[in-house]
Amino acid sequence: MEEQLDRNREQHELERRIEELRRELRVRGLHDDEISRKLGLPQTGMRIYRIIVFRRTLS
Repeated sequence: MEEQLDRNREQHELERRIEELRRELRVRGLHDDEISRKLGLPQTGMRIYRIIVFRRTLS
């Protein structure tokens, strides 16, 4: 149970960080598809895939 809460918290934090990065890049005039391409994410917005790729970029 505690482990699940930790995972949920971690996932929420990663999603929040991805959104921050997207906003930051949007300020620089990039659209979502361009942002996704630069981050190496699929443009379809597959959530799980996005988080896995994002974790790799952090480590």
